[in-house]
Amino acid sequence: SPSNMKLAFKVGGIIDRIAVDEGATVKKGQTLAKLNLTEINARVQQAQNGYQKAQRDFKRVKKLYAESAVTLEQKQDASTALDMAKANLEIAQFNLKHATIVAPLNGKILRRFAEENELIGPGHPVFLFAEQDNEWIVRCGVSDRQVLQINYNDSASVTFDTYPGENFP
Repeated sequence: SPSNMKLAFKVGGIIDRIAVDEGATVKKGQTLAKLNLTEINARVQQAQNGYQKAQRDFKRVKKLYAESAVTLEQKQDASTALDMAKANLEIAQFNLKHATIVAPLNGKILRRFAEENELIGPGHPVFLFAEQDNEWIVRCGVSDRQVLQINYNDSASVTFDTYPGENFP
């Protein structure tokens, strides 16, 4: 039977595009949904600028330290600022990478919990996804009287609201 998982964005934002709907069969790596990247790209640019400035500052302070014009503490502070700026850039790039939901495996979209242009928080599920498998387990309610009429290996057909008029054997 398939294993289900909820798919979500790591970061929050406005959903720019949802490429699939409930019932869609998807391939591993296929883009399913994307956030609006305006704010995320701006944060990446801001972090890149901060990192470049910290590199320049460290290079300048390192040179001044070699000339005994600044203290060791000032050199260490510039080094720490450079490390922090690099970490901020890595975080911003990581968030950009995770502003898109891709199918983790071949499978099917069982439910869709969000719409385009909706503001969504980090970790809030956008899809309920099931790994593709050749077998499916369908659970349904059966009355006591009906259960007595069902035998092992009986055939059945199932209908889904998403596919009106279609029977699935």
